[in-house]
Amino acid sequence: MFRGPLRGGMNRPVLPPMLANELRQANQLLADNQPGKAAAIFSQLAEQTAAMGRPRQSGNMHARAAHVWLDAGVQEQALLHGRKALTVFISMGMMERAIRFKSHFVQHLRERKLETVAQSFAKETDLPVESVTANPGSGQHGKLPPVCPQCGAPLRSDGVEWINSQSVECDSCGSVINTID
Repeated sequence: MFRGPLRGGMNRPVLPPMLANELRQANQLLADNQPGKAAAIFSQLAEQTAAMGRPRQSGNMHARAAHVWLDAGVQEQALLHGRKALTVFISMGMMERAIRFKSHFVQHLRERKLETVAQSFAKETDLPVESVTANPGSGQHGKLPPVCPQCGAPLRSDGVEWINSQSVECDSCGSVINTID
């Protein structure tokens, strides 16, 4: 789905340098297979972006924290941040994003053999849980680089907000990223 131009054609400001550095550090820790340390940083970034009045980025940081805490084996923190992400997305009217996150998180719980927890989380809101495919509709858009060049966050065609068929906004740092050939 495409959306209109940002604020009259102006790009949304990216994260302040200090937070952008923390985000790059968290993504590097993930690349270095240190999910516990990365999850702690994503959790802090979620709270910091909320305090800065950036609820969309806060919700996305909570969503990243939820997945990464789950990878680190800390189920309680994963569920806490999963619930916070859903709360932010729903409160902002971001229903498609909420459904996409919920569906991916339930699938992630199931992949970790936490079926009972997955079923419970799936029932916590009235939002549906949809089948998750690798890259639905990827033929509609250009090809994305694997990670954001600004912050190192992974980019998936079904996990970003498309501005048009050739550019997306990074959910983590807010940078506009053009597709590659």
